[in-house]
Amino acid sequence: NVPLEVGAVAQIKNIYFVADASFLQIPSYVELDKVVQFLQTNKSLKVEIGGHTNGICDDAFCMKLSASRAKTCVDYLISKGIDSARLNYKGYGKTKLLKPESPGNPLNQRVEIKIIDI
Repeated sequence: NVPLEVGAVAQIKNIYFVADASFLQIPSYVELDKVVQFLQTNKSLKVEIGGHTNGICDDAFCMKLSASRAKTCVDYLISKGIDSARLNYKGYGKTKLLKPESPGNPLNQRVEIKIIDI
């Protein structure tokens, strides 16, 4: 449920990766297929897929891991027919924790979709 406006951000729920890696786990496909449907319905949208980690690991590792995970999601969307020109990805590492008082909280580790152009 993303408002159709530039800058709107929504978390893509139930995206799971192998620990400390960017390999998608199979249960994630259902949620990413919902993103595919959203993008097929809204053909003019360009989006950014943003990866976020928890706040426990080293800064450089978090940035690299979050970017790699976001790219993995973008690659999945492309494999399902979404034009790569509509997709960007960015790793945010631990720079935007949802629960900064609890760096290890699983809510910090997430994937988001952001509308960047309509």
